[in-house]
Amino acid sequence: MMVTASSNGELFFFEVNGFSDLGKYEPLCLVQLPDASCVTDLKWDGTSSKILVSCANGWIYELPKPNPANINNRETFLVDDYPMRSWKIKMMEFQMKKNQKKDEEEEERKRRMRLRGELPPEEEEEEEDWDPEAITVVAYMNDESDRFLIASEGQFAGFIYMCKFGEDRPQQAYEIPFGTKVTFLQFSNFGELLIVGFSNGEIRLMMIEHPKNFCAIKQHDAQVGGIAAAYLNFNE
Repeated sequence: MMVTASSNGELFFFEVNGFSDLGKYEPLCLVQLPDASCVTDLKWDGTSSKILVSCANGWIYELPKPNPANINNRETFLVDDYPMRSWKIKMMEFQMKKNQKKDEEEEERKRRMRLRGELPPEEEEEEEDWDPEAITVVAYMNDESDRFLIASEGQFAGFIYMCKFGEDRPQQAYEIPFGTKVTFLQFSNFGELLIVGFSNGEIRLMMIEHPKNFCAIKQHDAQVGGIAAAYLNFNE
């Protein structure tokens, strides 16, 4: 199956019945993301059963692969209420102002009172956060952990974030070269190395569970601009 994305948040799925024959690419269905979110990147998981989509509004969406047997496209390709999970980027604790970091014991006390309905309204505090920024790249972790990696812009720049659906904030942040932007993110075809491309033309090969272990390939003298794509094969 093939999927294409547009700048107005439309995902178009095609059934593929022959890679070399474009005439065998049959349109299957059209899915509209919430708020016509501009798609910046998308990646299938390792089994091609679901797809991860990053957007310029700071949101991530995950959609299951459509089942042709359940799609009725006789009158329209648009599928309403397509099932999907969503996640929005939020700041991590280390990014909060030092004097605004929350006291863990106090927060636990408030959480228990809130569950019992005993927390006075005046003790409720608005959650500190930055406005969402565009997510530039996304990639599934190469395991069954339901985790994924992203990179973003603006105040969130300077890190690759490990995230997970169901958790409000990223789990971890991996620092990247100052002043650069991640333009490409993909695990190698044998799954052990993360290939990271930067806006300054650098490529980094990382072991994400050991982020300090990496190989940096500097930009070539004749190369201009960011890394759009990279690939490792099984040969030397």
